[in-house]
Amino acid sequence: MKIRYFLIFAILPFFGFSQNLNTIIPLNGTADFEQTENAFPPQKFTRKIPVPGLIDLAEPKIDQYDLYFSGQHQPRYNWYRFRFNISKKDANKYAILKLLKSRYNTQIIFNGQDCGQYMQCNTPIDCDLTPFMKAGEENELLIRLGERAWLPKEAATGFDREKYSDIPGIWDDIFIEIGGPIKIHRALVLPNLKEKTVTIKTVLENYAKILERNMEYSEIEYEAKAFLREKKTKKIISGTAIASGKIQCQQAQKIVFNFAMDEVHSWSPEDPFLYEAVVSITSQKLFFNNYGNKESIRPSKKYAWEMSISDTKNITFGMRDFESKGKDFYLNGKRYNLFGSTLTLNRFFEDRDRAHLPWDREWVENLMINIPKSLRWNFFRVSIGLLPDFWYDLADQHGIVIQNEYLMWNLRGRPSQYKKEYTDWIWADGNHPSIIIWDAL
Repeated sequence: MKIRYFLIFAILPFFGFSQNLNTIIPLNGTADFEQTENAFPPQKFTRKIPVPGLIDLAEPKIDQYDLYFSGQHQPRYNWYRFRFNISKKDANKYAILKLLKSRYNTQIIFNGQDCGQYMQCNTPIDCDLTPFMKAGEENELLIRLGERAWLPKEAATGFDREKYSDIPGIWDDIFIEIGGPIKIHRALVLPNLKEKTVTIKTVLENYAKILERNMEYSEIEYEAKAFLREKKTKKIISGTAIASGKIQCQQAQKIVFNFAMDEVHSWSPEDPFLYEAVVSITSQKLFFNNYGNKESIRPSKKYAWEMSISDTKNITFGMRDFESKGKDFYLNGKRYNLFGSTLTLNRFFEDRDRAHLPWDREWVENLMINIPKSLRWNFFRVSIGLLPDFWYDLADQHGIVIQNEYLMWNLRGRPSQYKKEYTDWIWADGNHPSIIIWDAL
């Protein structure tokens, strides 16, 4: 893999003249909803439910509505139904479902086909829908949720002794990314304020299933590009780093970009200045392997994704350093006092007056930003469970620092699942400058 750096003065040279294949289908809003006593889909859906949210928000109310808040309900299967069209122009592309947080035992069925079951409740689910996608037609996505008690023994989940119920639900954003075969599966920006450097770590995923004549998976050549800019003004502050290489179908590959900055505007609660890293991947062509035979002829078949932008990610970050020395904390090299309180959203979930408030942006901004700022607070401990992603975005934008605590109290599950979920947790939340302390237990 080769990495090259170029100076740029406008956005156009970065993308060149490659066609952009990306389409986003948002599924937030309202979905059909129903419950069943067995594991099979309902014959009909009689309720509507807001997404994101928890199942008590369904209308008309679910049968055991009152019992869910005390944890005395009889377990049921919970079914969400999404119907949407996929454009004909998206035929021969790749469709990946992104479900940021969902609980419990998330089962995904797309156009009648089982796409897998997932035990994680606090980290993203990525599901390949491509084999069953119907371009130019209506598509049906069913998501079945179970109960916390049904989680497998491997599941990384603690036990909160100070709450009664665990209400299921799709409790963060859900959407479908449609694009080329190589996706930016994960991206993490690591700023170093003292050294004035930025490192971008990415994981590429090749979703294609193209076989060679020896029945091994083929490789696809790619070009990845990255640059930095100010988030608000979009002013570009770096050159473009370019990495080229090839990745085998159904495999993942890591790429690291490094940048040195001449001038740095630090992030702090008093001045929450944000930057943005823009990363793009172009799927160029199928790599031709002649297996040592110089007379081999490259196949003439062309793919719709060749020389097209396969995926793009805009990653928000802030330039800040945080460390502890003795009994003191230091932010950006200066001693810093933390004033604030604790947020226990997962306990608020069992409050029957909670309603849809945790997903009401105006309410959250008052709770987390406006009122604390009026009290001269700058800090929250997010206790025994994470938050919907937009809460962290608000903290980044307005300047609140966070101790981020995983939903783990009294260990349950297997170390292999802890490792997977904690790794995904860092990749998912690690770009937020507001998160200064990571609390795994």
